[in-house]
Amino acid sequence: MFFKVKTEGNETDVSQLKERVDFNEGDIAEAKRDAAAAKLGAEKLKMNLLYFETYNRRENLKFFGIEENTSNVAEGTRDANVDGSPHMIEDTKQVMYNFLEQELKISNARDRIEFQRIHRLGKPNNKGPRPIIARFLRYTDREEVMSQARKHLKEKDFSVFDDIPKELYDLRKKQREKLKDARKKGHTAFFSKKYPDIIC
Repeated sequence: MFFKVKTEGNETDVSQLKERVDFNEGDIAEAKRDAAAAKLGAEKLKMNLLYFETYNRRENLKFFGIEENTSNVAEGTRDANVDGSPHMIEDTKQVMYNFLEQELKISNARDRIEFQRIHRLGKPNNKGPRPIIARFLRYTDREEVMSQARKHLKEKDFSVFDDIPKELYDLRKKQREKLKDARKKGHTAFFSKKYPDIIC
């Protein structure tokens, strides 16, 4: 009798323990689902922020390979080096207008195209010319420049790119082969303006 009661008591304990384990496993599974949903939500939010940042940069273009020119100096831009000797700062706007007219064959660029801001990226170095980032006053001007760059820079050491966040640029880079294949097959494939990492 004693053994029977004890066995029944053990069976009850085991049953309760099993219920607790099942309950805990349910909690763990639910927590995992919540964590996965939160991770997905965070990724979606991150992408939306990147798309928003891209939208804010839509009037920008980045130019690579344009020589730095300190002989074309804007009024009042003579500075001093750390040792006190004078050095010149280029008039980047004039450098850009020269590039638009000479390399991209845009006539009367100085009269037609206006910039909100234009400057070199980073500090001067001995590794070659720094990129120029230009923010156009009008989006139509930016599109004209991009169109002319595609036409005239194919065999040259210059390049012009959309100004997009690095994360989106890296996602694009992974899809370059897919884009090339689609174009080889005769499709009009391009990256979406609204979602710059998605091929249309």
